[in-house]
Amino acid sequence: MIDLTNTLLEFDEDPAFGLPFTIGNNPQHLAITHSLSPNHRVLTLTFTSVLVPGDSFSFGIDRDFAGIHSGGNSADLLAGADIRASINGNSTTLLGAFANALGSGFTFADGFGLVDARNAIESVVGQPTNPTGIPVNLSTRGFTGTNDNVLIGGFISSGSNAKTLILRALGPSLAAFKVVNPLSDPTLGLFDANGTQIAFDDNWQTNSGQAAQIQSHHLAPKDPRESALFETLSPGRYTAIVRGKNNSAGTSLVEIYDLDSQPAATEFTNISSRGNVSSGDNVLIGGFIVGANSSADMVVRGIGPSLASMNVPDPLSDPMLTLHDRNGSLVASNDNWQQDSAQAAEIQQAGLAPANALESAIAVTLAPGAYTAILSGANGTTGNGLVEVYHIH
Repeated sequence: MIDLTNTLLEFDEDPAFGLPFTIGNNPQHLAITHSLSPNHRVLTLTFTSVLVPGDSFSFGIDRDFAGIHSGGNSADLLAGADIRASINGNSTTLLGAFANALGSGFTFADGFGLVDARNAIESVVGQPTNPTGIPVNLSTRGFTGTNDNVLIGGFISSGSNAKTLILRALGPSLAAFKVVNPLSDPTLGLFDANGTQIAFDDNWQTNSGQAAQIQSHHLAPKDPRESALFETLSPGRYTAIVRGKNNSAGTSLVEIYDLDSQPAATEFTNISSRGNVSSGDNVLIGGFIVGANSSADMVVRGIGPSLASMNVPDPLSDPMLTLHDRNGSLVASNDNWQQDSAQAAEIQQAGLAPANALESAIAVTLAPGAYTAILSGANGTTGNGLVEVYHIH
């Protein structure tokens, strides 16, 4: 049995071509039948002939992205699949997993809604004119609903000087990336550590002076209904919140760009994103860029159950976290943060141990480049989740 429940995939059934399961090399001429679950997530293979030690065969499976039922995808996404084999009349169960030994991983051209931070940015506005820092840019895609089900990007600016940045909230222009149900009219609010709103924008061209600054940095949104802010902020904790105008809902993207020359006296020591994690490709996707010329020690966390203590409604009960490089190749993954004792020790030493054993965390040293953290729900769980990226000094 091959179970895709804990992946972003489903099997693509096409009886006319014998899909989703096709036999390749079968030197022993094994007799195999297959059946597919109603939700297209579980494929069961039944061997009607007896296998003996040394028997082998190859096969192919056709898969799509769950929710959109289409799209090219990387073999790396099979990493979360469960493989179970029952033998000797179900008296023994063997467990297995997929490993991608052939492909180079996800590519931006595959067409999935996995927004790689640098590729997403450059494909919309071109390459930025200024170099970036450690870590510098936050690019988060998620579902924006009503009331508390909004898309939130948070960051902590640490250092001695004020930091100049541009924040953007995109919606309509995401349709060019084949994003389903983009938010038609996003608004953007910026709040300080006390929860006081210090800036707001609905349509980015409304303030002509601010629009000129945004255009001069080549970061003008493609659609006049999208929002952007040009701000110079003192060191501290800030939150950007994307909402739909007139209680509209849809998928949106919040971005934070560091405009300071690097290395800067003040840097982002923490960036985070909170949003709704649903099924299929409606996951929370946080992209960030590690800049400068040296590697950075990072901790990436996926938080869910402990959000209840902060009065967040419907927290994700069992978050699962994967980290990908700019090519979409899997860098690391984690379900429960304590499952790797060595990594758990690093996370605890950094003072970043999640409050709940079901929450996820990854301690990793990253080379300069763009990375994408994907937060999904283990075993199909849904709810509000939080992705956090920390730079460890």
